[in-house]
Amino acid sequence: MPAPDADAGFVVAAVREPGTSADARVREAAGGVRSWPRVLRLAVEHGVVQYVRSSLIRCAVVPPGGIDLALRDAELADVATTLMLDAELERVLGVLGSRSIDTLVLKGPVLARSLYPQRFLRPYRDVDVCVHDADLDRAADALVGSGFREIAYEAEVARLAFTAAGSQGRFHRMFVDADGRALIELHSDPLQLGLPPAAEDDRWRRAIPAPELGEGAMTLGDDDQLLHLCVHAHKHGFSRLMWLKDLDLILRTKGTAIDWRLVEDAARREGVRASIWYALSLTSAILGTPLPAAAVAMAPWLPIRFLYRRVWPAERVAGLSAGMRRRAVQFHVAESWSGMLPTLVLMGRRRDRARLLLRSLRHRSTGTQPSSHERRTG
Repeated sequence: MPAPDADAGFVVAAVREPGTSADARVREAAGGVRSWPRVLRLAVEHGVVQYVRSSLIRCAVVPPGGIDLALRDAELADVATTLMLDAELERVLGVLGSRSIDTLVLKGPVLARSLYPQRFLRPYRDVDVCVHDADLDRAADALVGSGFREIAYEAEVARLAFTAAGSQGRFHRMFVDADGRALIELHSDPLQLGLPPAAEDDRWRRAIPAPELGEGAMTLGDDDQLLHLCVHAHKHGFSRLMWLKDLDLILRTKGTAIDWRLVEDAARREGVRASIWYALSLTSAILGTPLPAAAVAMAPWLPIRFLYRRVWPAERVAGLSAGMRRRAVQFHVAESWSGMLPTLVLMGRRRDRARLLLRSLRHRSTGTQPSSHERRTG
């Protein structure tokens, strides 16, 4: 893999796990930095400010031009945002719990407490919670009734506007508090692939308590957590280094306890085996994470591997300049047929995707509505 540009290379070096060789890499990379203001910007954009600052301190590197002070200010801003969101999460859990709505807390608040040696190494900019699909509307009403305001999410608006193509998995709904500072994303499916989930009941059955987040709080089990983090990073085009760091740490801290047969089975059922393979392969290549043989075994056939490397080039991910490419992962039935085609090629569950694509084309050409059976079965 080609070396990333010097500024991105320093940020990546700072995020790798510390050690003698890693610290030497940080010092060497710091000497090659061309623009420290760009390093600051990349650290903020990728959620790794505290990693960069702590690596500079540990390796006795002093950046020029007040960059250290700017990093400290950005770190304090991350801490303030995290504490504010924690308070809002506690309120959300209380509101949903009072209505007997089961809730899974996703990503940031859980990972900060379960994977990272220091909680504030893992900042987050919103709160994601998941409820059963049958509870989604009731949960939304509860949030609005407690002072949150719903804002439009483009993908979900488009899905609702084009129901003639038949059913598909819901996307999330978004809410902000009265001040517009705290963003709450309400999910009924952690993966959000645009298809009805195939293994959701099993994910809920394997959910584990997260008492550190509040009374009655739950989160994904470790195996489902790994799958979710891989798919989430893939869906967003591996465009934030912190998401690869999540995968780095879950493999380092929980890898020996992961049930890889369970992960492979769930990934096959959801059509995301290639997502697991590529997300973990990129994490290993960029952050030096030991790559489990089970992840390598999930690699798709050769032409698909070639396409993955063209659509999500490792050098762009390592250079912290990756793009989203979300339409290549999520199936948006509201899109034109050309917008739906990439996921048919690159992702699993191709029969489900092909059926929805053909149904979409049929309803577009005839203007007819699907039967009640079609709406139920998707």
